[in-house]
Amino acid sequence: MSKYIKTILITGGTSGMGKSILELLSSKGFKVVFTYYKRDKEARKLVNNLRKSNKNIYSFKINLEKHKDIDKLFTFAKKKLKNIDCLINNAAFFVERKKFESLNLNHVKQVMDINYFAVFRLCQLFAISNRKNKDWKTIINISSTAAKYGGIEFTHYAPTKAAIENLTKGLSRELAHKKIRVLSIAPGIIDTRDLFKKEKKSTINKMLSSIPNKRFGHSIEVANLVNYLIDKKSEYINGTTITISGGR
Repeated sequence: MSKYIKTILITGGTSGMGKSILELLSSKGFKVVFTYYKRDKEARKLVNNLRKSNKNIYSFKINLEKHKDIDKLFTFAKKKLKNIDCLINNAAFFVERKKFESLNLNHVKQVMDINYFAVFRLCQLFAISNRKNKDWKTIINISSTAAKYGGIEFTHYAPTKAAIENLTKGLSRELAHKKIRVLSIAPGIIDTRDLFKKEKKSTINKMLSSIPNKRFGHSIEVANLVNYLIDKKSEYINGTTITISGGR
């Protein structure tokens, strides 16, 4: 465990990258509050399993569209962790591909609410609660390579990730005097259940052929990167987006 990062709040911890990050950080001894939305059974199972070796694991059910509930989440996390050293904004509304002409504004607003405005508010609450720091605190925003490349029929999703990367850059400059680092990680195509159950086999094969490393990424690889970025050895990394995409 890092000598100066001891407590972590992570959104979206019951599946995919979030679950891998949660499990790895729990095994390292960090105190963690994680959020989930609908997966009550998975959240209970995770807490029960992780607490066998780390008693300081807590879950919080939340719909990140409800911005008032974000304040309640932060209050809960502060109560359980006392101080929040690291915020990992992982949760995102990953939706099916939709043609631009068929999108309605309510759908776009839902994606923006979860993928950007919730991140914005959590970063704001984190900054307010960490006004004076002896050691560096860290915000890690999980973006996507879609922020750069857009993606086909992703015009409701990719712009939210581009907004996160822009927010990361701006906040890193604004919050450095408080000793708060702000970083983004932009995963490429990660082999998760949620991704592949929504894609056609032909689309999956096409995606695979576009990756120089000739394989999809694994959630644990993203988790390992997060673990490095919250360590003191990475202290000079700030205000940047790190891509993990197999060269894609």
